[in-house]
Amino acid sequence: MIAIFAAMESEVQPLLQGASVGGIEDAGGFPVTSVSYGDFEAIICRTGIGRPAAEATAVVLKRYSPSAAVSIGIAGGLSPALREGHLILCDPVSVSASSGYCDVDGSLSASPRLLDTARKAAEGANMPVSVGASLTVDRVVAAASEKSRLRRLLGPDVVEMESYWIGKAAADRSIPFLAVRVVSDEAGDSLPDIDFGNPDGTANYSRMASWARNNPDSVNLLAKIAGRSQVGSAVIARFSSVFFRASVWDPLLPTGQLA
Repeated sequence: MIAIFAAMESEVQPLLQGASVGGIEDAGGFPVTSVSYGDFEAIICRTGIGRPAAEATAVVLKRYSPSAAVSIGIAGGLSPALREGHLILCDPVSVSASSGYCDVDGSLSASPRLLDTARKAAEGANMPVSVGASLTVDRVVAAASEKSRLRRLLGPDVVEMESYWIGKAAADRSIPFLAVRVVSDEAGDSLPDIDFGNPDGTANYSRMASWARNNPDSVNLLAKIAGRSQVGSAVIARFSSVFFRASVWDPLLPTGQLA
């Protein structure tokens, strides 16, 4: 059994497509759903946005003792070469105080076997996929100019808010880890400088509606964000259907040597 971590409900729902959904438990305040993809069993934890993912991961790994931890969700593109819907297998995942978006430094590598297996699964499904560096930040990187600055300063391919914290909690328990991200907004896209999500990963529709009322000229931007969110969800669902299968994991799990 493996543990899958997603920050937002909009990232959890595509993981449930094609899966048999079991019960939902509370693990230290974080919802954990038992699922099976055919004969392959997993749990999915909604961590909420940002650093709380570290606590969620630590609680889940201690309670369920999974064989591997996989973080999955959307990310902002920093590399100009990346287009929406592109799948990034994150290696390394890092945080950097010099970024201005975090107050600590650190870097973690993905499990080579998980990385290779995920790449082969995605390529076998003809999905656009590559290995790239991810920078984990504490707040949304909204402006295209800021994305360009971070790319020049630190060189990451994508930016997101949870991967490093999930990976650090997994590393602390010597559990193999992989972060998978789907590019939602591209390097040249600027986003609203406001978070439309609640800390627990659910959507804050009232905040979204209020922003739209106060920024009527930007309604088209909201529509664009919504469309790209749908693209991200579709890619997550497709990837989960080819990666979380017994035929993929059976050769890996019996030995317990995923690192």
